Amino acid sequence: MIKKVLLVVLGFGMITAGIAGVTTLLVDRKNQAALQQLEKIQGEAKTAAAEEQRKLEEKEQELDRLAMKIEAERLHLQKDRRRLEQHERSRMAPMEKPKKTATGPKTAARKGYVQGKADEVRKKTVLSSRPSPTTQASRLTVHEEDVRRISQQVGLEAARSFVPVKYYNRNTRELVLAEPLKRGPGSVLVRVRVWRGERLAQDTLINFSQASRGDLRRI
Repeated sequence: MIKKVLLVVLGFGMITAGIAGVTTLLVDRKNQAALQQLEKIQGEAKTAAAEEQRKLEEKEQELDRLAMKIEAERLHLQKDRRRLEQHERSRMAPMEKPKKTATGPKTAARKGYVQGKADEVRKKTVLSSRPSPTTQASRLTVHEEDVRRISQQVGLEAARSFVPVKYYNRNTRELVLAEPLKRGPGSVLVRVRVWRGERLAQDTLINFSQASRGDLRRI
């Protein structure tokens, strides 16, 4: 009887040990699957972080290129301004020479005579260098005609491509911007604006027909 009881107890013990082993195996497999899932998530996070870092580096490089472009444009504008100032000084130098000659140390009689001559020479120089009203009007008309022609061509380009078109003249510091507003039956309405420096000098609406857009010539 005792032997049977021991066999029964031993059987229950083996069954319990088997259940515990199976349970441990299942737990180990679950833990291994969880670890694999965690490693997969970590790998995806690292990949996403590397991609984000690459995008940030590309943006920084683009900002650096823009900064270099702006700096080069600023230096170019400074060079143009210095050249204009030198040209203006060289143009005004002949007008200032008679004045300096007239103020030199002279005797009283000679000083009056030289002063009179200097004034006469200066008046002649100013009168000869001053353009007549007719010349000023003709220059203004030619310039306005050039601006009108450029505005027409920029507007035609915007009408044909239906995208905004810009044209900048570095010599006169004029900016022409043509923006297509809407398409009509056989025509395109374009807004053309002209800036001189920081001031808006012209703002017009031009309707370009299909015929005029077909005869486009680029600037």
